[in-house]
Amino acid sequence: MKRLFYLIIFLCITFELWGCALNMILEFNDVSNFVVSEEKVEDDTVLTVSGLCMHSSYVVKKISLKKRDDKCSILIKISFIKKKNETGRFKYSFKISDDVKKVVFGNKETVIWTKEGL
Repeated sequence: MKRLFYLIIFLCITFELWGCALNMILEFNDVSNFVVSEEKVEDDTVLTVSGLCMHSSYVVKKISLKKRDDKCSILIKISFIKKKNETGRFKYSFKISDDVKKVVFGNKETVIWTKEGL
């Protein structure tokens, strides 16, 4: 019975560690050649964010935006499980709505863009 208990504890810890490793969010400090460019298209502002994940064997899996109040967050999910044609490079363009005053990157919310005139 004691062995079963230790086995269950070991498996829980192992799965928790694997879960963290499989679902990392890329942070600003872990990006090389980070570029943010702003472009006016008609009356809209379009931001393009690009760079290279510096975690050597990780690839970009998913890029998502989360809008909260006057802030927009860019979250890039990375993983070491690679499928064909996946790399650590990313380039993502998106339209900024009029009420957004700043754009932040990652869970640490590093500010990468603010609206002019602030």
